[in-house]
Amino acid sequence: MSLDDNRRLNNLISNFGRCNILVLGDFMYDKFTHGSVDRISPEAPIPVIRVKHNHEMLGGAGNAALNIVSAGGKATLISVVGDDPVGQKARELVMAQIGSHSVLVSEANRQTTIKQRFIANNQQLLRADTETTAAITAETEKKLLAAYETALPNCQAVMISDYAKGVLTDGVLKTVIEKARAAGKPVLIDPRSEE
Repeated sequence: MSLDDNRRLNNLISNFGRCNILVLGDFMYDKFTHGSVDRISPEAPIPVIRVKHNHEMLGGAGNAALNIVSAGGKATLISVVGDDPVGQKARELVMAQIGSHSVLVSEANRQTTIKQRFIANNQQLLRADTETTAAITAETEKKLLAAYETALPNCQAVMISDYAKGVLTDGVLKTVIEKARAAGKPVLIDPRSEE
């Protein structure tokens, strides 16, 4: 990190409440099923959860953006979801919790990533993942980058949130980093890639 990068980052931290951080990366929809276990299934030797309640929240890059907002900052989320009912629910949650300036690009034939967790007696028993991890299409990449270029001038920093779900292709990463650097914006990387 250069001295200029360090100064920009310190300025960003000092003025966090007035900063808008652009978060770009893999979006996930987190679902939680809470309950209790008091018996084993007669069908197989597995616990039976008596469901008490469910809740859903933004995950992946969505969670990173939500954390920024929760800490008093502003965030603009740019990501990709499937053209499916979960993608629509995700869009509604993002608009309500992060803001209407965020963009979730819909891609046909792509499933919105869902991480479904089952928790009983304060212990996670199982996680079920529904997802597409293939790279986004060239058309989706263009839409994503167009949204990024539109949002970049109104942001003070860029956060890249990588969960290896196909949004951050080599072309997307190269363009995002180059344009942020050219605009003098610090780039923060939240890598959780499987690579």
